[in-house]
Amino acid sequence: MGHVLGERSDVIGRRDEDADDLSYDRPEASGTMADRFTLATSGPSEFVFQEITLAPGQSTGWHYHPGEVLVVVRSGALTRYEAEGTCSVHTAGQAFMERAGAMNIHMGRNRGTTPVTLCLMYIKPVDSPLSIACAPH
Repeated sequence: MGHVLGERSDVIGRRDEDADDLSYDRPEASGTMADRFTLATSGPSEFVFQEITLAPGQSTGWHYHPGEVLVVVRSGALTRYEAEGTCSVHTAGQAFMERAGAMNIHMGRNRGTTPVTLCLMYIKPVDSPLSIACAPH
């Protein structure tokens, strides 16, 4: 028989009598992406969650990712530049995907006056870096 999250103390480190105190009503971050997408990996994958805050005027620098990245904009507006020349703006409550590989070089910049907070989920090959800095082609 399977276990419900919070039912076993060894699953999440809480005593069973505290299980009723758990709340799943408020997600850490939530965003909507209009496009349909698929994920594919070429071998064992590692999932990494990260929150990044960019101050006004700050950028990520040009980079690419060895694996796929799902991004939710928690606050602010991120301007995202692709090396091929396209530009898009993602605002709070929106989600987008960054595709894997050196052919997907991009940079994010906070062009606003308030911080941009991003919640990221990297789905990457085991033991690979989160991102690789590079120059645009």
